[in-house]
Amino acid sequence: MTQSYCGRRPKMRCHSDKKAISVRGAFTLPEVMASLVILTLMCSSTFMVVMRSMASAADSALRMNAFEVARDNMEAILSQASVKETVEYGYSERYPDIEWETTVESFTEPLNSRMWVQATCKASYLDSEGEEQTVELVHWVSGLTDQQIDRINRENEKLREWLSEQGYDPREIDNILKRQEEEEKKERGPVRGPFSF
Repeated sequence: MTQSYCGRRPKMRCHSDKKAISVRGAFTLPEVMASLVILTLMCSSTFMVVMRSMASAADSALRMNAFEVARDNMEAILSQASVKETVEYGYSERYPDIEWETTVESFTEPLNSRMWVQATCKASYLDSEGEEQTVELVHWVSGLTDQQIDRINRENEKLREWLSEQGYDPREIDNILKRQEEEEKKERGPVRGPFSF
């Protein structure tokens, strides 16, 4: 069977079980701008969270290093057979950003009016915001014996005599010593019990 097409080519038909795909136009400019704004907000908030957590981790590491320096200084004091009133300070050899101060002093405990020796170890550092932070350890080393208290009182009496020889009024000396003691109490802060940290 031959068919004649009269000079025309036959149309080819293609049969497919697939449905026709509708072609949609591209995104509009407002849609693209809105998606970019949303993406920018999400990225900036994520960036801020990451930066804050990094700063917090750095501050935490510095605080642990400062605590280690203060603890090492306190352990050095407590391992000595005897202590004397001193003030020492400097920078840590291991952590150069940390400044430390160690103070051993006698003071009168206000409840029982007994004299004690107190060791205070401080370590200071600058946090990520540039503010100074301090770690402080305080330890009541020992109560003083009556002989030690008498010796301290004799030294204070010698100081009073020397100041009166220099022309200071004895009543004025007592006021100066009281003011000095009050300033030290204010600097020391609230009274802490033995072995408090």
